[in-house]
Amino acid sequence: MNFLKKSIFAGVLPCAVASGQGLYSIAPNDDEASSSLPLTYIVGASLGYDDNPTPLTDSDEGSLYASGFVQANWTSVTPQTTWDVFARLGVRYYFDDFESSDADSTNFDARVGVNFTHRFSERLRFSSRNLLAYEQEPDYDYGLSNDRRTGDYFRYSSDNSVGYRWSDRLGTQTGIQFSGVQYQDLDNSDYSQVAFRHDFRYRMSPATVVTAGYKYAIVDLDSGNDSTSHYLTGGIEHRISPESAIVLRAGAQITDPDNGDSRTRPFLEAALKSSLTSQLSTNLFVRYSNESWNQSLLSDNGRQTFEQSQTFRLGGKATYALNPQVSLFGGVNYILTNYDDQIIGADGDGSESLLNLNVGGSYQLSSNLYLTGSYNFTTSISDFDGRDYDRNRFQLGVQATF
Repeated sequence: MNFLKKSIFAGVLPCAVASGQGLYSIAPNDDEASSSLPLTYIVGASLGYDDNPTPLTDSDEGSLYASGFVQANWTSVTPQTTWDVFARLGVRYYFDDFESSDADSTNFDARVGVNFTHRFSERLRFSSRNLLAYEQEPDYDYGLSNDRRTGDYFRYSSDNSVGYRWSDRLGTQTGIQFSGVQYQDLDNSDYSQVAFRHDFRYRMSPATVVTAGYKYAIVDLDSGNDSTSHYLTGGIEHRISPESAIVLRAGAQITDPDNGDSRTRPFLEAALKSSLTSQLSTNLFVRYSNESWNQSLLSDNGRQTFEQSQTFRLGGKATYALNPQVSLFGGVNYILTNYDDQIIGADGDGSESLLNLNVGGSYQLSSNLYLTGSYNFTTSISDFDGRDYDRNRFQLGVQATF
């Protein structure tokens, strides 16, 4: 394990999913593991303070909390087949009861990720990226939920594709993705999506690939406003260096909801991965789209449901190794959503923005023991009643690897 990987191991690995995924990984196989990892365990425990544990209620109660987790990772890479598997189980206990809400003082979370790639030949490969998660806090890097709602939820994603290289320059990628969210304590909030896609890929140079693609998505909402979407995109994938790459896709999204008129809107997604130095690693993503699954929210005036939810998402994260013992990490997510053409509710059309910041670091106490600390700030500014809030979280802990 080299200097950079060793020094940031504790700060990054416990938060990882199998080979990344999410909006940071939008190119085919760009998150595929490059080397094997024996079965590795990470355990951690921490104490923290949350000044607004239930931000979407009338409560402004803060509370100390204790949390712990155990995680296992295993990766196998052979010339023909790659397996990348992880599982994580965590618990958080708030010492104070939430008298003004129905939120539980004890929260559990679990994640399982499995990535599989099989190369049938030099021309043909199959890839499957899968994630199951049971949690309460939203993961903004996936774009599935914008807020922390009262109660736990289950989310899933399975992205399966076949890639074939027809010639030295021309290839295709064909795939199907299943994804969705099921809320435990909220009625009419679940959704599921099935998306079919086909991309043409043409290699302009050893470092550059241009793409042209089509995707058809079917979204089923408990709230009743199901929809279909067509995506027509063109893009480019360019490897800046062996450690750095940029991916860009842009085009049109045509959405046809059951309860409304068909709309054509611009679509954009991009990602950048870079190791600027041997000590500094950065990742960025941006996406602008109509999120057909994110058209309903809860305010003080009840449920608000809309035909359109045009959403801009920006995310970034970085790690920096000061020395073999000390590493720093940070991240930011910004989400701006415009809700238009209200179907249900009293608030009318409006917009909502959310900013989430996270900074922290780790210190290596011994060969497998780390001291960690972090600070997280979240703020929401909304045109809908009862959805403005600020939230601060501080945490100190220890982690060990085996």
